[in-house]
Amino acid sequence: MAVRLPAPVRRRRIVSLTPLVDVVFILLVFFMLASTFDRQATVGLVVGAPGTRVPPTGAVLVVVVRADGAVEVDGVVLAPTMLARRLAGAPTPAVVLRPQPRARLEVVVPVLDALGAAGVRAVTVDGASP
Repeated sequence: MAVRLPAPVRRRRIVSLTPLVDVVFILLVFFMLASTFDRQATVGLVVGAPGTRVPPTGAVLVVVVRADGAVEVDGVVLAPTMLARRLAGAPTPAVVLRPQPRARLEVVVPVLDALGAAGVRAVTVDGASP
């Protein structure tokens, strides 16, 4: 006597989303721990009202940032990296910074940094062409 078994019924498997949520959570934690949250360096500026000029008192050092990236200090052309050496050990006069119209910001900001590192606290940025 042959026993007939019913045909196997294919059950549809339900995909669980729990492993997917676990993987996404682990990736989120990984990227949060691997990221850096550095504060970007800033240059503090005190901006006056438009059109107002405060004449510096005492000795004045004129620094011109040229369009070709060179820096002139009282008419002497220097590389931007030499500015800190030029000002080292000297009394810190007031500085007038004059970037030429086509001067790049990538050169002007390191000049401001070098002036700050040399101890210069009074910097006037003058947009007038020399």
